Amino acid sequence: MKEEARKEIIKMLVQWADEIGENKNFWKQNRELGKTNIRTTATAILQASCYDEVKLFLEYKGSRKNTGWDKPFNNNTTFANYIINKIEDLRKKVDEKYKEDPTFDKEKEVIELAARFLGYIYWKIYGLVNQKENEERQPQNSNQSPQMKGTNYQGRSDSRQSRS
Repeated sequence: MKEEARKEIIKMLVQWADEIGENKNFWKQNRELGKTNIRTTATAILQASCYDEVKLFLEYKGSRKNTGWDKPFNNNTTFANYIINKIEDLRKKVDEKYKEDPTFDKEKEVIELAARFLGYIYWKIYGLVNQKENEERQPQNSNQSPQMKGTNYQGRSDSRQSRS
């Protein structure tokens, strides 16, 4: 049961990350909320000992000006508050899914899944989105001249081809 519940929750987190990544205007306007900022926040969350510590840390991030965390994200809530609300929803889901197991450490699970959630946001924003933008900007190698195929970046022929 635990593994099934965890998979369901992870699917929910991935969906949330997708939704957050779809707000391209926010990400274009808030470059200060960069790769390192998202990654270090995920790492810091893993160091928390309880949910309240995670929430306090995110409130702190949202209170600092010109960080991106303080910018309106959805329905005029800040990005930090949006993430706090999502993590609160995560907490409720974990409580619901694991209510039958009093020995299960729900706080630890919420902390780990909250960090994963930020990791998914990072993947969505700085992995997949940037990859698509780079592919659109760079010309495809399919137009490469036949003389250049098999040539490495220094302009020399690939030795494997010259031996055959």
